[in-house]
Amino acid sequence: MSENERIALLTGGTDVKPTTKIRSAFEYWLLIPALCRGDRAVRERMDIPLQQAVTRTRVASGWAWACTLAAIAANVLPSHAMPTAWTRLTLFAQVGLWTCTTLAALAFGGAAAYGFLRLFTLVSHNLTTTLFKVRGQRLRLLNVLASCQTFVVAYAAGAVLEPRSPVVAWVWCVGVSVYLAWVLARSYAVIFHSSFRQAVRLVLGGFLISAFVLAVGAVAVGAALGVIALVVILLIRPAIHTRP
Repeated sequence: MSENERIALLTGGTDVKPTTKIRSAFEYWLLIPALCRGDRAVRERMDIPLQQAVTRTRVASGWAWACTLAAIAANVLPSHAMPTAWTRLTLFAQVGLWTCTTLAALAFGGAAAYGFLRLFTLVSHNLTTTLFKVRGQRLRLLNVLASCQTFVVAYAAGAVLEPRSPVVAWVWCVGVSVYLAWVLARSYAVIFHSSFRQAVRLVLGGFLISAFVLAVGAVAVGAALGVIALVVILLIRPAIHTRP
């Protein structure tokens, strides 16, 4: 028995076919019409093996970040002029600079989004199982969160619509959020072997507590980096002033 088959057996998966990166890229967009018909598509992908889940999560994180960048660009670029230094460049140089900047933003942002999702999955699973006294599979949670990244497309559409019709955009985003909460609650009920009512509490409580813990951790890391930077400045300052 292969490693993927053992993981699928332990997590309850049956007849899971391997997914390549190309198939994962198309799957992200194929999930959009599937989610319009209910949450069955999310639950069907809940027991994807670990190796396949990692590839799928990376691709989904990349697409989610790309949609976020596209929404930001659609709102910012029309109302902000290009920097003066850029306008002095030739057309070929401008295209090359924009291409390099976009590719770098996609690469670093996609990697950061994937890392944050893995960290959030780890923290959320541990806190939810510990604080709420439930049992659940972390791999299933990762697969569900990877599937739910498809909702970023809907939020990006709302962000693009907001400057033109704020009321419609806010109603759209609230409706998408309610539907996302329902999908997560239905999925949490399966992941943590609970009722739908308890799953709603797990979704709300788990997300709030995980966000608080990660925010506190980010503040602590930022404070530590600030102290290190201050120490470095204090150490190099005498050398700068004594330089002839």
